[in-house]
Amino acid sequence: MDKKKSLTAEEWYARAIKKCFIYGLNNICFQKQRESLIGFNKAIELDPKFIDAYYMRGLVENSLEKYKEAVADFTKAIEYYSRDRSAYYNRGYAYMELGKQKEAMADFTKAIKYYPNYSQAYEGKGLIELELGNYKQALKNFKKALKIEPKNFDYQCFVETAERMAEKKEIIGKYFSKNLTLKK
Repeated sequence: MDKKKSLTAEEWYARAIKKCFIYGLNNICFQKQRESLIGFNKAIELDPKFIDAYYMRGLVENSLEKYKEAVADFTKAIEYYSRDRSAYYNRGYAYMELGKQKEAMADFTKAIKYYPNYSQAYEGKGLIELELGNYKQALKNFKKALKIEPKNFDYQCFVETAERMAEKKEIIGKYFSKNLTLKK
């Protein structure tokens, strides 16, 4: 007769949490985001301090364009681990999609603080600067991202776009400063 070690209630509970989390991960792999939320929700219900479940649920919410919910989950993950560059980046992305550029910029900057070679965070900063018409600053950020990932085609395109926009802005500024005079 094979004797198996009986599990304590705590061990069973820990297994249940893990199974819920794995259910969520497996459904992400099969691109079943809504089903993955069920697993992450249950894991969080069973263990409200399960940081990874908040983080993964936030990623799923971003993919489902549920940006307010994603911000809340990444914020919760950051509360438990304040140096998580990915949580800052992904919350920044959600803020950017919500049109909250100031908050997004702060999160991208924080992600870079904890990981200076985080090309995606430089990209995020560049996109915000581009949207705000700060083309030279956008160009600086895109160039930093491209320096980190020199073969990234998107970064190459962003650098080219920012360069052209900066040139056009400069040309237009010169034109108007020369050709507009105030009549008294």
